[in-house]
Amino acid sequence: EDLEFITNNSTRMRITSAGNVGIGTSTPAHKLSIEGGANTVIQMSHGSAAVHNWALAAQYITTNAFQIVPSTVVGGSVFTTPVATFKSTGNVGIGTVSPQSPLHVDKDANGGVAEIILENSFTNTASSTDERTQIQGRFGGWDGSYIITGKEGDYTTAALRKSYLAFSTRTATTGMSEKMRIDSDGKIQVGSDKVIWAGGYGG
Repeated sequence: EDLEFITNNSTRMRITSAGNVGIGTSTPAHKLSIEGGANTVIQMSHGSAAVHNWALAAQYITTNAFQIVPSTVVGGSVFTTPVATFKSTGNVGIGTVSPQSPLHVDKDANGGVAEIILENSFTNTASSTDERTQIQGRFGGWDGSYIITGKEGDYTTAALRKSYLAFSTRTATTGMSEKMRIDSDGKIQVGSDKVIWAGGYGG
């Protein structure tokens, strides 16, 4: 037998004989199924009027999407602007409700910078200069190119916070290898450490 919870002559929640719980549905297909049509959210609150509450929402602001939305004011229960949108297509939006690619980051930064940070959080240690960050392009599981930021100094003091930017590509015979590097002095090296530009800007 099912267990029903009824208010105002309407079933609000049902626990089926199979152990599934339904809120807004009499036929829950999973351990917890929630249905409510438009504007249905799960609100998560801290209990303090000094911080924002959060909503987990499906089909709330964007069709065919799951969204994470902060309250418009601290301690509030109105949710209008998602910080993250997950579309049924697999596209993810941060700062946008209509992501156009697998990852779409949007920030309105008039006169400022829309920035993405990729950080190697290793604790800087004296003489340790082999830490890097890397963005990789792949094709069918095979690496195709790297954009690498690496250390020239160990970053333990201001004088040793120096870095380079390098670009690697793949050849059919030798695989991945670095093809170009810009060092902390602005020198550009291509191939086997051949410096092709060592001047300043406008030189």
